[in-house]
Amino acid sequence: MGKKIAVFFPGIGYRTDRPLLYYSGRIAKQSGYEIHNIEFKSFDISIIKNRSQIIEAFSKAANEAEQQLKGIDLNSADDVVFISKSIGTVAASICAARMKIPARQVFFTPFEQTFSLLGDRETIAFFGTKDPFVEADKIEARCRENHVPFYRFEGCDHSLESGDLTTDLKQMSDIIEITRDFLVGAPIYKIPVLTRSKEITDLKAYRGKVLLIVNSATGCGFTPQYEALEEMYKAYKDKGFEILDFPSNQFGQAEGS
Repeated sequence: MGKKIAVFFPGIGYRTDRPLLYYSGRIAKQSGYEIHNIEFKSFDISIIKNRSQIIEAFSKAANEAEQQLKGIDLNSADDVVFISKSIGTVAASICAARMKIPARQVFFTPFEQTFSLLGDRETIAFFGTKDPFVEADKIEARCRENHVPFYRFEGCDHSLESGDLTTDLKQMSDIIEITRDFLVGAPIYKIPVLTRSKEITDLKAYRGKVLLIVNSATGCGFTPQYEALEEMYKAYKDKGFEILDFPSNQFGQAEGS
C-alpha cells in the first residue's frame, strides 16, 4: 500500500478534537495516514436547529470543504478516506461526488441528504435513535437503500452519547474499534455482509471454522461445481468446515449480488 490520506470533516460545534473524530484521527495517524482537517468558518450550532437554513448550510459547507480539498494532492494517494460528523457528512459526500474522488466514507450521525450523491463508495455509518436533528428510522432506510453497513445506537443523541458514562465509554470503544477495522482491515469475521433477506450481519458465527468462500452465479446452468462443493461439505462439515456462497448477478443469472 502506498500513500494514504484521511480527511476529517467536523460537525458544527463538534470539532476534530472531540472524541469520535479525535480517536479516529489517532487510529488513522498510527496506521500511516496523512491527516488533513477541514474547517467550517461560517457556521454556529444554531444553524442545524433551523430547518429553513439547514439546506443552504449543506451547500455552504460543501463549498468551503471543496476549496480546502483543492489544496490537498489527493490524486497522489492509493487510499483516500473521508471521516465526517453531522453536517460534515453531507459536505464529504457532495465533495467526493463533485470532485470525483473515490474516497471511502465514515459517517458519524449523517443526515438523509448525506446519501443523495453517495454512489457505490465503500461506506459505514453510525447514528443514534435519540438524535434531535434526524429520524433514526429514515437514516436506517437510506443506509439499506444504499447497501451501507450501519451501526444504530439505542438512546444515543447527535454525539452518540446516552448520558450513562459506563454505556458511553463502552460504545465509544466499540465505535473506534469498528472504525479502525474499516480503515486498516479486520479479521474476516468482522466484515459486514448482506444476508439473502438484505439484513446486515457479520461472520462471527463462523469464528474458529475452516471457511471456503465462493462467488457464484446461482441461476446459471453452467455450475457443475455445486455437486463437488456439496460432496466436500458432506465430507468435512462435522470437522468444522463451512462453505459460504456469495452470489453475483454480474451476468444476470443470480438472485441479488
